[in-house]
Amino acid sequence: MTYRYNRTEAVQRTYAPQGLIGLLLADLQDKEKHFVEVDLDHPFFRVFAVNVAAPIDFQRIGLLSAQVAIDYGNPNDAANHKHADFVFEPGSQTERKFEVFMNQQFETAYTYSVQYHFDPGSDWDGHAFAYELPAKRTEDRTLQIQPFADLGFLEVRVFSNRIDWGVIDSIDGHLHYQSPTGWKRDKAMTFTADTPAQFWKLRLDHPNERTYSYHCVYHLKDGSRQESETILSQATALPINDLFEGALDLQFIPLFNADQVRMVFIDVKYDDPVNRYHRDERLELVGTATAPVSLRIALKDRTKRSFQYRFTFIGTDNRLNRGSFVTTQESLIGVSDAS
Repeated sequence: MTYRYNRTEAVQRTYAPQGLIGLLLADLQDKEKHFVEVDLDHPFFRVFAVNVAAPIDFQRIGLLSAQVAIDYGNPNDAANHKHADFVFEPGSQTERKFEVFMNQQFETAYTYSVQYHFDPGSDWDGHAFAYELPAKRTEDRTLQIQPFADLGFLEVRVFSNRIDWGVIDSIDGHLHYQSPTGWKRDKAMTFTADTPAQFWKLRLDHPNERTYSYHCVYHLKDGSRQESETILSQATALPINDLFEGALDLQFIPLFNADQVRMVFIDVKYDDPVNRYHRDERLELVGTATAPVSLRIALKDRTKRSFQYRFTFIGTDNRLNRGSFVTTQESLIGVSDAS
């Protein structure tokens, strides 16, 4: 068996970076002619940097590009003025960096301006397709380009809500926007019983100038028409209701034995002789139905709420059982062969 023993002793030495150069030039008589002393805190070595980001959903607002121009220093002083342009587009939204050496005045502020260019073929409407914003001065080293802070984007969802389509044939909705600067836009929409929600997308000069007006024209099945008053709003969800003073919102709830019933017909009558208003409606329920069936009857006189209903049952044995008309003011009605 062999044992080996190694010993290492720490040795103190002088660390002299670039010491070899000093040794090689030791014979120079006038060293100041060969060396220049540099102040590393000189403005030349101070970097002025601004990170520019544009976290924008371009497609949502119909934006084609956002252009940013940055100016550092006095534009009239060519030696101390720096300029850069950045363009952000769909698919080209990576963060950019404006980086220059600080000028002799050690300025920490800069000026920037933004241009927005929008797609004329998008659903958004406005008084212009290009907007150039006034230049702003800031010291913010992280510049966020956000069109929602500079412009307004008003998106109004218009939909039919509480409407008795048994009386109304169609509704024309008229929306109007008047800008404080003078320009205006109008939008017309037509609704029938099967029309889905419609949208009005408006690009505004200022994010807080969001007030618009609207009114509706109702075309009734008897050929007459009614018009609502003009209403001011800032809502982004606009429900369209009918003009009647009240309504009967009826719910017919299936309570019958599905094994014995194939079909149920529900006849509903409403009469208002004073206003020459009469309604005859028929609803249907299949034997397997469990959800209530609804009926809305608009009222010209909200105090007159009495109506009549009658059930006609078709059994699984094909027998027909028709009941008598029942007068009531109840809005929840159970449907059973015992009614």
